[in-house]
Parts: sequence; C-alpha cells; structure tokens
Amino acid sequence: MRVVKPKLPKLLALLEEKGHDGAVVLGMSNVHYFTGFRGGGAVLVASREGASLLVPQLEYSKAMADAVGIEVRPYYRYPVPGITMPGLIEGTWLDAVARVVEDYGLGRVAANLSSIPHGEAGKLKEKLGEKLAADITSDISKMRSIKEDDEVEAMAAAARVAEAGLRAAVDALAEGLSEVELAGVVDEAMRRAGAEEYSFPTIVAYEENAAYPHTNPTWRRLAQGEVVLIDLGARLHGYCSDITRTMAFGSLPPRSREVAEAVLEAQLAGIDAIAPGVKAEEPDAAARGVLERRGLAKYFIHSLGHGVGIDVHEAPRLSRAAEEELEPGMVVTVEPGVYIAGALGVRIEDMVLVTKKGRRLLTSFERNLF
Repeated sequence: MRVVKPKLPKLLALLEEKGHDGAVVLGMSNVHYFTGFRGGGAVLVASREGASLLVPQLEYSKAMADAVGIEVRPYYRYPVPGITMPGLIEGTWLDAVARVVEDYGLGRVAANLSSIPHGEAGKLKEKLGEKLAADITSDISKMRSIKEDDEVEAMAAAARVAEAGLRAAVDALAEGLSEVELAGVVDEAMRRAGAEEYSFPTIVAYEENAAYPHTNPTWRRLAQGEVVLIDLGARLHGYCSDITRTMAFGSLPPRSREVAEAVLEAQLAGIDAIAPGVKAEEPDAAARGVLERRGLAKYFIHSLGHGVGIDVHEAPRLSRAAEEELEPGMVVTVEPGVYIAGALGVRIEDMVLVTKKGRRLLTSFERNLF
C-alpha cells in the first residue's frame, strides 16, 4: 500500500524556478523520494516535460511496479543472451544518463553533485561536459527537510512501530539478560508490528556501556540498580523513526537518578524551544543551559538533534553552529545525553514536528522510566 506520493512534481518545479532544462539525481534515498522506487544503481533523469528512471536490468520489474507514471529504462554492462526489455541501454549508468540527456535534448543540466562520492561526481562531469551547469544538492536537501502531510503520517506510523519495540523491551527486562538478547527482543517486536526495515542497528547498552553514544550490544548482563539505554527506529512506508529511552532496572543510586532527571529536564527545555522561525541553534542552547546549571554540560558531547525522513539523519541539524530557521513541516529529534566514561550514560530522544503555530510530538512513549 502506497502511503507517500512520489515528490517528482517538486523537482520539476525546482527546474522551472532555477531555469534548468533537466536534472540528474543520484543516491537511493533521493531517487526514492522523487519516484517511489528504492533500489541500488538507480538514477533519475528529469526534464520539464517528464522523467526517466534508469535502473540495472535486474531491477527493471521492481522499478516498473514501484515507479508508477514514470518511464523506466533499464541499462546493462554485460548482455544476458535472450533477454530483451523496452528501452534497454547498453553500458554503465553514465552511458545511460548521457543517452537520456541526449534523447531529451537537454542543454543546461543540474545534479546533486555534493551528495555523491567525489569519484562518481567527477565521472558525471566528464561525461556531460559543459551541459552539467549546476549543483542542486542543497536544494534537494532543503526540499526533503519540509515534510508534507503524507510523509508525516508515514513517520508517525513508523514511530508507533518503534514504540512497540520499546514496550517489548520494558516487559522483557530481567536480571542476567544480555544486551544482545534484549536487542533481539526489540527487533522481533518491531518486525511483528510491521517494520519494513530498521532505521539503524538497535542500540542496547547497560550502565557503563551507555556512556558510548554509538555502541553495539554486547553479552554484558543486566544487574539490579542499573540504567538501560535503548535507541531504536523502524522504517515504514519508506520513512524512518528514531527514539531513545533510558530506564531503570530496579532502584537507581541517587547519582544515576539525578543525571537521568537532568537529561529529562534538558530535553523538555529543548522541545519547548522549538517553533517556526526559531533558529536551529536555540533548542540546543536551551537544553545545554539546563545541563550547564546542573554541572553536566561537559558530558553532553553531541548536538541536540537532527532531521528525520527517508534517511534517519537529514537536514536540519539542531546544534550550536546551526543558523537556519526552523520551518513548518520539519521533523527533528531532540536527544540530549550525558555520558560519564566508566560510570553510565543517559539519553532521551523524541521526534518533533514543527507546526505553523509551534510543535507536535510524533513519539509518545513514557519518558520518566527511572
């Protein structure tokens, strides 16, 4: 069932606005955003009159099913005897792009050069020569940062799936349970709730292991009086969710509880600072100020949050260096953390939609679990 409509009309409107004849779009997430197809090796060539999705020949049938209303043209490097497909192009993706650009008669072409590997960008420049006249990476990034209603609906549904994983984790906590085993409980629950994929490998970390922001689950086993940090996300309808909870197993020591309460207070301050027209640095400053007053700011070693969408990390970023303004339709995480090496880590994360008048949480799982 398709919940999110492909956003190709937004790309065509950009071409009209910028005066480009066409665009070459690379990268799985970008191609998915504009066409609805998610697969390796796909390239979109769009003109003001239409668009062609170029895919390896083994992806042709899937692309035809997913990219409704868009011409699909397969390409191949090595011919398969007896195989014929409509519009088949012999050569690499570069050869296919050059062929379609020529077929469309495109003169001035833009591409998302800055978001693809340097070597691939160089090959594309060499192939198209002077026709490649502009880099639209930032335009596409900004476009994707403003979610339409159908995208928000998909992300809210993905959040519910992730929260099913959290509920299963809370119910499964037991003395002696390893991080690896608890991560398995979480992942199975998300799949049963409908996850197409995971937004990223699930993080489960106990006590001192939670002081590593991007750790991997280990065979470390749970004991009474320890914190349990779980960072998880599900992909549904092609869109990601991202949520973190830190919870207590048994009664926490006073210092651990103080840290957890400070992080929750910082998160609430960061969320309260989100509104349209607010600079993206302000929520970070609000959360960081709470931890500064609590004497914990030196342990908050990353930015407050990031955009979420087809990718789990997108524009904008909530950080001290961010100057752009928040706009209605942006979905960001708010995730302050305190990481005390050798002792413990605490992070609490939610997804927040910027609305016309303020903000709305897309995640709803209980926060005070300690």
